[in-house]
Amino acid sequence: QKKYLMQQLLTGRTRLKGFVTPWKTERLGHFKSIIIEKGTALSSQDIEKGPIPVIAGGQTVPYYHKYWTHDVPCITISASGAYAGFVWLHSGKIWASDCSVIYTHGYDLNFLYYCLKFQQNHLFYLQSGGAQAHIYPSEIRSLKIPNISLQEQQAIVQLFNINFQEIDLLRQKIAKLEEQKKGLMQVLLTG
Repeated sequence: QKKYLMQQLLTGRTRLKGFVTPWKTERLGHFKSIIIEKGTALSSQDIEKGPIPVIAGGQTVPYYHKYWTHDVPCITISASGAYAGFVWLHSGKIWASDCSVIYTHGYDLNFLYYCLKFQQNHLFYLQSGGAQAHIYPSEIRSLKIPNISLQEQQAIVQLFNINFQEIDLLRQKIAKLEEQKKGLMQVLLTG
């Protein structure tokens, strides 16, 4: 359901009521309101323990630091390693290390995140390099995203948020039912 919804709404195949302006797609680098920066390297000996997550080349936070490079909601895309191209949304302070950082003024950040996450497999495909894979900012700038009104972006994000919350609740319900099933089987099969 989630994949279908993203496929329909992020490609313009399905439009929300009230939005009729034809969709155009543009390269990410075309938008003046979207800023893409390279992260700031941080060696292990320079880390001062603290609460700020350091975002590097993986899918998890490898360590925490005392200082931050970004204090605005932003998206990171891992720059190197096995997970080069991994798209991640952040709402708090981060130290952006081995990644590209994207933030925006005038384009909905959550909508941009969904657009990039929708292209996650393509980003992994773009990895280049021999021993260690890389994704460069120039490759990120070449990705195409919809050039639509801010109002339509926000309406799509709102619909996604409602549907994705419902999906999360259903997942939680499934997990609880699985636990009940295990408990019942254990009781019934052991007498």
